[in-house]
Amino acid sequence: MRPARAACATCATSNPCNPKVFEQAKALTSLDGKPLVVVTATESIEHKEWTDLQDRLAEQSSNSQHRVADATYAALIDDHDSYKSAVQAIVDVTHAVRTEQPVATR
Repeated sequence: MRPARAACATCATSNPCNPKVFEQAKALTSLDGKPLVVVTATESIEHKEWTDLQDRLAEQSSNSQHRVADATYAALIDDHDSYKSAVQAIVDVTHAVRTEQPVATR
C-alpha cells in the first residue's frame, strides 16, 4: 500500500494538483484527430478549474472521449475495481490507433 499523499497547496485536498500542470494544460492548442480518452476521478469534479481543464483537454482532439470514473485519483492507480476505467481508456486508445477508427464510446 502506498503512503498517503500530501495535501495540495493549491486546493488543500489530497488531490495531487499542481499549478504547473494547469499551465501546461492551458498551453495545449490541438491534438488534431489523435485518439484520446481523458479519465476524471469523481473526487476531482469539485475542483472546477481542474474539471474545466480536463474538458478542454478532451476538446483538443476530434477523436476523444471524456469519462468520469467513480473513484479517487489514487484509486484509479491502486484499486482493482477503479483502475479498470484507466485500463479501458488505454485499451480503447490503442485500438483506435491500430484500427484508425474513432475511440469507442463507453
